Amino acid sequence: MSQVVFPDKTSCFQALSDVRNDATPTDWALFGYVAGTKNHIVLEGSGSGGLPELHSRLKDDSIQYGYLRMTDNYEGTTTVKFIVILWVGEKVKINTKALCATHKGEVREMLGQSHIELYASTLDDCSYSLIMEKVSDASGSANRVLTDDRTRSSAAHSPATSNIQRGTVGKDDLVFPEEDEIRRTIVAVRADSQPEDWVLVSYQGQTNTIRLVGSGSGGVDELKSHLTDDNIYYGLLRVTESVDEHLTVKFVFIYFLGPKVSTFRKAKVTTHKGAITSFFGQYHNDFETSDHHELTHQDIMKRVSAASGTANFVKEADLSGLDYTADTPVGQLQRAGTGVATKKSPAPQREAPRSVQNIVTFVGEEQIRQAIQAVRRDNDPTDWALITYDGPKSSNLVLRGSGSGGFAELRDHLEVGGVSYGLLRRTNEFDGHVTVKFVLVIHIDEKVPVIRKAKIVTHKGAITEFFGQYHVDITIASPSELTEELVDTTVQNAAGTAVHVK
Repeated sequence: MSQVVFPDKTSCFQALSDVRNDATPTDWALFGYVAGTKNHIVLEGSGSGGLPELHSRLKDDSIQYGYLRMTDNYEGTTTVKFIVILWVGEKVKINTKALCATHKGEVREMLGQSHIELYASTLDDCSYSLIMEKVSDASGSANRVLTDDRTRSSAAHSPATSNIQRGTVGKDDLVFPEEDEIRRTIVAVRADSQPEDWVLVSYQGQTNTIRLVGSGSGGVDELKSHLTDDNIYYGLLRVTESVDEHLTVKFVFIYFLGPKVSTFRKAKVTTHKGAITSFFGQYHNDFETSDHHELTHQDIMKRVSAASGTANFVKEADLSGLDYTADTPVGQLQRAGTGVATKKSPAPQREAPRSVQNIVTFVGEEQIRQAIQAVRRDNDPTDWALITYDGPKSSNLVLRGSGSGGFAELRDHLEVGGVSYGLLRRTNEFDGHVTVKFVLVIHIDEKVPVIRKAKIVTHKGAITEFFGQYHVDITIASPSELTEELVDTTVQNAAGTAVHVK
């Protein structure tokens, strides 16, 4: 079963809350698998000794997930940065790597947002100097532009020559038959004077040979057109971001795992990423996905802005077509041209179902939207809405229900063995002020067949886009997991870190 189980979510969330809270000395937390299990993750420890103390808990025969708080100084101002370390020890067996490769998404959701994410199998892969280098690059506090030699001053413009260190690329004996051409192309992408803004490489068949796929000046859309579902790709993309009315260059490392690549193959190349990123050189952000629909300029810039600190948002979905201004509360967002019903209509709508990216279809779309809008209106007692599939193998989503009885009433509508998605409105008190928070509840029951789970994983992007903005999400494997304590803890954690990550 690929579904991750957190036997003690309370201790996990409490440890994460302590790390995120500037008022506590706790600056790291580490999570790992319960001995004898394949998918039960628990808190292994936390402390205030920083990276060295966290290092002392990492094991070379284990897969672990670390969450770390560090500080970065920029122009006399100290800012807090959060780092996720995905640790796969060098002695971990290949079949264990293959199994746990499917857990990363759910673990990331539990950990919450971070500024930097590192893959590591040795302590050198997550050293203090490497982490601070990435933190500085992501926040823009580094006194350099990222170049092929990693040292060029921001004022300098060196010619398109490469000083990337040569030699053994990695312990897995990766082969680069077109090494010089690939390096020249990377240098061109990094050069402001060159039109190229992307480069892409991939494996030759099932070998460890890396070949140049292509490069160009058409941005992520052009890069994406070269991706296929049966291979794994690594790319470097150059984008620009406006900070205080000044344009800055950012480099994004693209890691695409084709959805048709076997789990065994994915696990086998997991150890390659460190060597590949070293070959590419420094970058500000990385973007990993198995769905080319997620690889958009908008999503990439959200990641860039979040890491550099220029974003000021809750978790977002597509706002196109919404009637709103900068002063409109989240709870009052409304689709242009649609009326806001004062009460729910029990009659099913007759409009044609809407298909999103040919992945899912919303049957009775207007009825679903009205239920969601009611949850968002502060003057409406409705505080939850739930949608579900109309059959065990269907991609059609229908309104399961809505009401004003809070999480408990929503929970009563969750079906054992089913899959549902809900929006819940909660209030949170902070410094004497009551604020409204929206929670996305994702219920993928533990009894759902593995093949079904694998299929509906591809639906999440379309569904969250349909729901619209929310502050935090909760994924559960059984209705009993949805407790008031879990909801409140999750909301409070998010509210307490609004200035940093969420």
